[in-house]
Amino acid sequence: MEEGVKVLDADVLMGLDLRPAGRDERRGNCPACGDTKGHLYLNLRKGVYYCHRCGFSGKIRDGFLGCDWQGMPPLPEENVAPVEVLDRVYRLLFQHLPLSREHREQLLRRGLPEEKHRQYATLPAEGRRDAVRAVIEVTDPSGVPGFCVGDRGWYLSGPPGLLIPVKNFEGKIWGVQVRVDDPGDGGKYRWLSSRKGRGPKAKVRYHVAAAGDMRRVWVTEGPLKADVAAHFLGETVIAVPGVNTWASTGLVDAFRGKEVKEAIIAYDMDLQANVHVAKASLALGKEIFRAGLKVRYAWWNPQYKGLDDLLNAGGSPEVISVREYKDRLRELSMRGGQQGMVWTHGVGWVAAKPVLQRRTNKKTGQTHDMAYVVVWVLNKDKEKLEAITLTAWGKMAHEAVALEKGQFITFEGVWHQISAYDAAGNVIPAAQCFLTKIVRLPEVPEVGGNGNFR
Repeated sequence: MEEGVKVLDADVLMGLDLRPAGRDERRGNCPACGDTKGHLYLNLRKGVYYCHRCGFSGKIRDGFLGCDWQGMPPLPEENVAPVEVLDRVYRLLFQHLPLSREHREQLLRRGLPEEKHRQYATLPAEGRRDAVRAVIEVTDPSGVPGFCVGDRGWYLSGPPGLLIPVKNFEGKIWGVQVRVDDPGDGGKYRWLSSRKGRGPKAKVRYHVAAAGDMRRVWVTEGPLKADVAAHFLGETVIAVPGVNTWASTGLVDAFRGKEVKEAIIAYDMDLQANVHVAKASLALGKEIFRAGLKVRYAWWNPQYKGLDDLLNAGGSPEVISVREYKDRLRELSMRGGQQGMVWTHGVGWVAAKPVLQRRTNKKTGQTHDMAYVVVWVLNKDKEKLEAITLTAWGKMAHEAVALEKGQFITFEGVWHQISAYDAAGNVIPAAQCFLTKIVRLPEVPEVGGNGNFR
């Protein structure tokens, strides 16, 4: 395994501060979205990378941050047990792992009454073998993520924390998340998995907190959050484990053939300040609409981050149309949002061929590839040309350096650190515009930029 790691450029490894995330994975902070919680995962067997926060992804062998990659031999197939087996084993496990007082108090603070606590359990730091022994006396846990075989026989892996059952539409437990007691530098929520032992790693699953009529469902982030929201709403709430993980869960395909007619997307309200969450919510809505469902969005005061926080405080979300949702996001972006970000797009032509550069942050030591793209656009009144500089980094930098001088493009980007407004109320950007998309055009366009550049 370590031989595969050594193929990567040493500067990149040091810059990303990669750390183990299983037998064949490493994780670190994503250079494309300013992540600080290790959402970027590299699969060293498959030679691919993916950020669960912003969706930054690609093949390592195709030049991840300028690295050369030599793929490792493919992994032998790891078979996860059928859903019926997962459900039987996990239910037995939960029966023999009592819920701690600390975790009961956490659930009560979230608004879940005691009668709802029976479905949860506590994974202790010690004393797990009795629960494992009780399971294997009844059934074979082979292929069940979390159950590993060691020199002393079967054991249960995973950090101590609150065990949260993840259920499918039929109510069967097909995965388990752990709300870790002491996350350290890792994520607060992790899948119960055998990837650090001899056994299958967990699959990414959606969770269905069933309640009442299934014709209308809500979609949010996180299984525990969905359980709380379903309790307060009295309606079915479906959770994806992360804003950009809905595609890998197969949720949209699961809607087909079900009685679900409408989906209300209720992602956390940090989408009002986080462009990545907002874009992920729009992408999910688009795919659900393509599956034949009516789509609407939930909106509420951002002082309550999640839907569960709002409901537990006695509030109610506003349900709005897709058009109004987009209008509100657009208004936020034009006002700079809560973090001083402005989405923008334009049409122009490349003034000079971009050159790839390697930059290192002196404070963090992180290293990444970047390129400046100078583009000629028409100003707001379309009376004269203006040269603007766009910053491309990570994956976008490699796309940018493929551009040629004089090439016509459309582009999208995000301005950061808005400083002021002009007399007409327009935002005056006072920082770099980071590219998020480039499309090459075959011919000269009739118009230039959209007026957001000054």
